[in-house]
Amino acid sequence: MAAWRTFVSAPYRMLFCAGAVQLVAVMAYWCAELGARYGGWWPAPVTVVPNLWAHAVLMIYGLFPAFVFGFLLTVYPQWLGTEAIAPRRYAPAVLLFAGGALGLYPALFAGRAWVLTAGTLMAAGWVLAWLALLRVHLPRLAHARAYETVTSIALGAGLVGLIAALAFVATGAPGLYRLAVDGGIWLFLLPILATVAVRMVPFLGHAAVSDYEMRRPAWAVPVLATFIAGHGAMVLAGADRWLVVFDLPVALAGTYLAWLWQPWRVRGVRLLVMLHVAFAWLPIGMTLFVVQDLARLGGVSEPFGLAPLHVLGMGFATSMLLAMATRVSLGLSERPWVATRLTWQCFAAMQVVMVLRVVAELAGTARADWLLGSAALWLVAMVAWSSWYAPGYWRPRVDGRPG
Repeated sequence: MAAWRTFVSAPYRMLFCAGAVQLVAVMAYWCAELGARYGGWWPAPVTVVPNLWAHAVLMIYGLFPAFVFGFLLTVYPQWLGTEAIAPRRYAPAVLLFAGGALGLYPALFAGRAWVLTAGTLMAAGWVLAWLALLRVHLPRLAHARAYETVTSIALGAGLVGLIAALAFVATGAPGLYRLAVDGGIWLFLLPILATVAVRMVPFLGHAAVSDYEMRRPAWAVPVLATFIAGHGAMVLAGADRWLVVFDLPVALAGTYLAWLWQPWRVRGVRLLVMLHVAFAWLPIGMTLFVVQDLARLGGVSEPFGLAPLHVLGMGFATSMLLAMATRVSLGLSERPWVATRLTWQCFAAMQVVMVLRVVAELAGTARADWLLGSAALWLVAMVAWSSWYAPGYWRPRVDGRPG
């Protein structure tokens, strides 16, 4: 009973624990699918929806939101100067969302009705968690900054994407699938993570490094969020020839911020190095998109394939998730703010995972081997990370205080 009270005492505990489970489960499922498809190690899983749908939805709407909501439900009151959100506001949301996300795995094999049921539970949890954030945000709207505004709007876009994913299961309309995947990446996930990076990377540098100047230009969040979302809007509208107009500003702004935050000043603090490395993949990925956009205008069809997207999804998004989850898990439990050797190795392994996935996109006939290698390494690294950090979510803070 004491462990349960500790577990529900802060939203990050419940949701990060759910996320730690998903870090392992989502790639275990994908390894099983890839092993059947390319390795012939066992019969291919016979799911009631396309495996690519399952992979995309489990990643975009099952994995990342657990950490996003866990972080935002914890920090919104701090950002806006209000009381912490009560467990009665977030605990039901967590149970619905996490139960639906975990239930989605067996539902994939049970029938479309079961998939829709599990997805509806996820959506219901999403709505409750979003409303809990809006209860904090809206009364303080006059005092809110771009951080809260962008994340609140992006969470609404993410809910639309999840509903579109479920509508695709019910109708099979390809436009709904595109809305779910492209909308989820460009209108929900990337704007939120870019916003959190702008808010937290220089703040944490200032907190840990003496004489570190915290630089957060007022234009950074509006520019990044607007042009990232603009990319998504163009993709959904089928206006691919205009993507360079949106990708180039993000690449330039991201490059400037990566330099402005002085990564050379934090080289002795591993957790900060992790954050800076994670953010650096944003301008790198967008630069690859710019090159691809220009190639498309010149009549060359996407020379990099999905490589730029995986630089963003695995290099930027997953690395930022891992770095921030580690920092929050240590900081809010009052444990020493030090990345252990295991943490550092897990983070390094995820950088290799990203490189392997990018190579797979360019490897031609050898693609399968690289795909299997990247998925297997993800699984090993995230089993290690989750095994180390998940037990801490039901252990009391070392200072004995609640939360």
